[in-house]
Amino acid sequence: MSIENSSPEETELDLSTEEAITAVLEKGDVEELKKVAEKFNLTPDRVERYSKFAQLRKETIISTRAELDARMRKKFNPTPAEVQLGAYKEVIESQVREAVFLLREKGYPTFESGFGDLEGAQQIGLTESVLDNIKIDTTLAEELASQGIHVDIQPDKIRLTFERFCSLPEIESAWNEVAKSLPSLGTPIQPQIQTPTKVNYSGFFS
Repeated sequence: MSIENSSPEETELDLSTEEAITAVLEKGDVEELKKVAEKFNLTPDRVERYSKFAQLRKETIISTRAELDARMRKKFNPTPAEVQLGAYKEVIESQVREAVFLLREKGYPTFESGFGDLEGAQQIGLTESVLDNIKIDTTLAEELASQGIHVDIQPDKIRLTFERFCSLPEIESAWNEVAKSLPSLGTPIQPQIQTPTKVNYSGFFS
């Protein structure tokens, strides 16, 4: 039977790709979320959490783009921290923005940040493996764990994973505490372009 002739009940829910699953999670339809839980052997509570994170991620991407668009309409006048970054601050999702700037000031070469996988994880990626021998403060790790937030430090990235749904302010607070707790590497990241003169559509300088 062709899809065109199928009733909604007869049409199988597409969960074959990450993009398709993301769309279902963002939509948040109760019956469709049940099918996700069944297919991937997940508890309803976990799928509901993933759905809330997917919706939050979508909202964050939209609001970040709106912030950047508003900034782009203004006169080109980057701050020193933005020159160091090589882009407007609005290219970075708001919940991780302050942490990224703090880490770069401490010498950590960040290049990607924000929402990661379908489970709602967050990460800050680095261009170099400078975290080999660095561990998060035990007291802070335990405090965050008590809130359902876990920190995983790998050689070239920092990840936050969640046992419960967390709001954007909660995620931002966790990121800021993690960034503050990490030691300085000695020298702030230097800008690739010392005196940028223009900005492209994506918010990066040249």
